[in-house]
Amino acid sequence: MAAPMTNPPIADETLLRRQTGRILGQVGLGLFAVFVVSLLSALLPPRPFDPLWQLQVVTGLLQASVYPLLGMALLYLAVAISGSERVRDRLELARRFCPPVALAFLLLLPLQLSAQLRLGIRSDIPLDRRIGDLSQIRTAAAASNSIGDLAEALRRLPGSPQLPPGFNRPLPQFREEVVRQISADLDDLRERRRGQQLQRRLAQVGVFLRAASLSLVFASLFASIGGVALRLSLPGSRRDDGEPVTRGRNESLEVMLRKAPTVRKFRGLGSWFS
Repeated sequence: MAAPMTNPPIADETLLRRQTGRILGQVGLGLFAVFVVSLLSALLPPRPFDPLWQLQVVTGLLQASVYPLLGMALLYLAVAISGSERVRDRLELARRFCPPVALAFLLLLPLQLSAQLRLGIRSDIPLDRRIGDLSQIRTAAAASNSIGDLAEALRRLPGSPQLPPGFNRPLPQFREEVVRQISADLDDLRERRRGQQLQRRLAQVGVFLRAASLSLVFASLFASIGGVALRLSLPGSRRDDGEPVTRGRNESLEVMLRKAPTVRKFRGLGSWFS
């Protein structure tokens, strides 16, 4: 009686590697899709001249940038395990976008700084306007030559206040008291503005340092990935083992990845499931 036919272990391992690589490639592409959706949610609706929108874009991009990095890592792993032509083509296409993406992260630094400065100026406008109005009222009160002129200047105070008593006193004495009181109010407003500016600048420094650090890290990572693609495409380039890198049809990306010592460790992943 003939023995039942079984699939050779090599065929099973090859099938497992292909299936594993296909799954990893699909997950990697899914992470790219998550990144695109997150970026669109931060970009829409577009308000390019609004500093709040600019900060929203910077924050959304930094928060979602881990997805394409993980997607690239999974595509690398999928190519190393399965050697699929389709996954390799997608990896090559994704790697071509890495250098401009790295440059975009560097451009986030001046965008973040400009948006924060503009928001700071915008937040100072109400207090600056009150200080300017009160300074004009104090100048008009100090230059008044009659009770009528002084009363007209005081009517310009915010909130249309009631005129204070004391118009029966001599004009110089009453005018000096009014100017002194307005000057004290001006000093309080200026002190409040200085306190708010100090707190806001300290908070902005923390936010900028965090965003700048993340931008530099992501820029270096994407530049490294793009640099690998550039080195593999330059004529006369050499791998870590000293052999020249060729881009012909006789040597595919899967073959070059298989020769890398780090990737050889990943090749054993297929045997874990057999």
